[in-house]
Parts: sequence; C-alpha cells; structure tokens
Amino acid sequence: MLAEKPWFVLLGLVTALLLEVPVNCIRKLAISDIKKPVNYTSQEWEDLITPPEKGGRWLGRLERIFSFLIFLFWIPEGILAWLAFKVASKWEVWQNIIKVPEDKQTIDKLKLSVRRAWGSRVLQSFLIGTLGNLLAGFFGAVVTMWLIWFTP
Repeated sequence: MLAEKPWFVLLGLVTALLLEVPVNCIRKLAISDIKKPVNYTSQEWEDLITPPEKGGRWLGRLERIFSFLIFLFWIPEGILAWLAFKVASKWEVWQNIIKVPEDKQTIDKLKLSVRRAWGSRVLQSFLIGTLGNLLAGFFGAVVTMWLIWFTP
C-alpha cells in the first residue's frame, strides 16, 4: 500500500522533519531556565556550554527520520532498541564527563556548581529532544497513514 502512494510517505516524512522547529523551541525554552553560575559572565558561560560543532542538529534529524520509519512500519522493537542505545550512550557520557568526583574535596564549589548546571542543561536537552523527535516521527507516520486511508 505504501509503494502505491510514495508521495504520501514523502509528505509524512517532511511533516516529521518540519517539526524540528517546535521541538527545538521547546528544548531551548526548557534549558534557558538553567541559570548561569555566579562569577561567570554571560559570554564565558555561553562559551562553556556551547558545543564546538552543530552535530546535534543532524542527529536530531536522523532520529526523526528513524522514528518516522519505525512508526510507519510499526517496529516496536526498533523503538526499544533505539531508546536502549540512547540510555547506554548517555550513561557513558555521564560517567566520563558530567559525574562529580567521589572525593568532593578535589573540586571547588564553583566548578561543582558549573558542572551541575551544565549537566542539567545537557540532560534536559537530551530528554526533551529525544521525546520531541519520537513524537515528530510518530506524527509524521500518522499523517502518512491518514493520507493513505482517507484519500482516494
């Protein structure tokens, strides 16, 4: 049925990809609530928390395409596998980058507050982005199926 109406599949995919705008707005709004630590200028804080490249945007797009295909062909194992992969990769990042050392005497309070604020920002961005991308893929698949079922 999908092969007979490829334009509908393309419209659903485009819908999922265009939902990047509201997903990013919600994500940015959520992480903007995390205030910069004292003793940092706004520019110093932005330099610290801004990633050196924009790879996350491409990963988000790929995640929306992947989730669109998973929902369109209804492969629940794919959703579970993707979420398990994301948990494992975030766990690795947490253990090696964000986790506070066991011996808190080796890190001063300013560095600790910066790590906590930065870690909260990264985690919120990750969770909201993942949920938004999955919902965008689901919505794109719903649009495709609706067009196939209700369009002559």
